[in-house]
Amino acid sequence: YIPDEDFKAHGYSEADLRMGVYNERFKSLMKFEIARARALFEQGRPLPEKLHWPLSLEIRLTWYGGMQILKLIHKLDFDTMAKACYDFKSLAGNLGYLRTLLEYMKGLGWEPYAADHEDGRAQFELNWKYADALTTADRYTFFKMMTSQVAARLGPGVIATHMPKPFANLTGSGSHIHFSLWDAAGRNVFVAKKDRRGLGQSKLAYQFLAGLMVHARALSAVIAPTVNCYKRLSVGEYLTGAVSGFTWTPAFISYGDNNRTHMFRTPEPGRFEWRAVSGAVNLYLALAGLIAAGLDGIERKLDPGEPFTGKNMYELPLSEVRSRNIQWIPQRLQEALDELEKDEVVK
Repeated sequence: YIPDEDFKAHGYSEADLRMGVYNERFKSLMKFEIARARALFEQGRPLPEKLHWPLSLEIRLTWYGGMQILKLIHKLDFDTMAKACYDFKSLAGNLGYLRTLLEYMKGLGWEPYAADHEDGRAQFELNWKYADALTTADRYTFFKMMTSQVAARLGPGVIATHMPKPFANLTGSGSHIHFSLWDAAGRNVFVAKKDRRGLGQSKLAYQFLAGLMVHARALSAVIAPTVNCYKRLSVGEYLTGAVSGFTWTPAFISYGDNNRTHMFRTPEPGRFEWRAVSGAVNLYLALAGLIAAGLDGIERKLDPGEPFTGKNMYELPLSEVRSRNIQWIPQRLQEALDELEKDEVVK
């Protein structure tokens, strides 16, 4: 968190902000957290699951996020379904745009492997192969610019937006982060053959996850940094406020199996998905926070508790959520900033 007065005290102007000074500072902060993590593991400290060799930290990530192409979106005659997710007819009218993006990503060596229609009208998800955290953040930042530049070629008034909630009645756009931890030998240290919880995760993975869950309310200011973000991160009746029936945005700080109603999903052994991250996120800053919180979980040997398996969190009444002592993400930006101010690890 960098207050405006601190920014100005260092001699930066609004023009500097537009030129990306903030991005460079956030990138430096992220590099610092990666270096701190490497130092922690390379000291040879005892690690869970009999991992005693020096570890060279590599957090691998894949971006799973939504974006929308806007041009009189409610008047598109080929993209009007209430539940358009994975629908080919809704996808087909935009294939030219998506293919252009995929070709550019291939040319850049990103190895894209999927593009599909998401839940909202003219909303799409594009995925590329995982890489180390810094490379992924660089690609994500470039991707946002690329989507806008390519969309502008489609005609006057056409824009691509990653705005979290451009329409109140449509599903918002997020930037889901899949994360894992790898050693110098190329082994995923989040994987465990024996896991009493049945998710295939190591003790180290659970400690890292626990750190994220403990600091989730403070991290919300980092992963959801604008007022509009909190139009997407809702609990109660707003969870079903989209025309498709659900917003697909978990606001409850919970984890489970391959279940998209949790904030932290387990798609497979050896990685977790962080689903609350907003489309407006600065990924450099978010990953710095992710690493700091995860390392705190490892250093303090935190435990996330038992997973909620087989539970649709959207169907739980708030009274039951409270009785289970499940917290939820702040519902306003000011609330998130207040949580950030209190959290010495994330701040």
